[in-house]
Amino acid sequence: MQPSPPNADSPDFVTIDPIGLGFTPGTDPKRLAAWATGYCERHGLSPCTAIPDRGVALCIERMDCHPALLVPFNEGTAAFVFGGRFTMPVVYAVWLSEQDPLLAPFGSTRELLESYLLTLGVCPDQGGGYPRGPRCPPEEQTGGTP
Repeated sequence: MQPSPPNADSPDFVTIDPIGLGFTPGTDPKRLAAWATGYCERHGLSPCTAIPDRGVALCIERMDCHPALLVPFNEGTAAFVFGGRFTMPVVYAVWLSEQDPLLAPFGSTRELLESYLLTLGVCPDQGGGYPRGPRCPPEEQTGGTP
């Protein structure tokens, strides 16, 4: 079963899938990549190869930087989040292709998803687990657990 994309009338382009595929992914980057690969295969997404190489490191919680992973697929972009304030595995995704005209105001599926994740305290990893870039809000400005 592939997650369904939002329709044109939907104001919310981000889907939330609280699924762990029967295992706890852990917070090790290799285990996060394995979780993303399993999710890809189970939902018929593509490509399911080279996820560790094309995945983008994210940090959960500005101060602690629990690792998370953002992965582009042909069908859209997904973030695999578990750790810190996220006590259950969650997949946040924008299931639209980069060419979809609905994305024009947002730039890309990645930009839209990253902007949404910032509201949850999930930031791009600025390298070495230090997400204190200008786009990463202080903890008190984030929405907390979904």
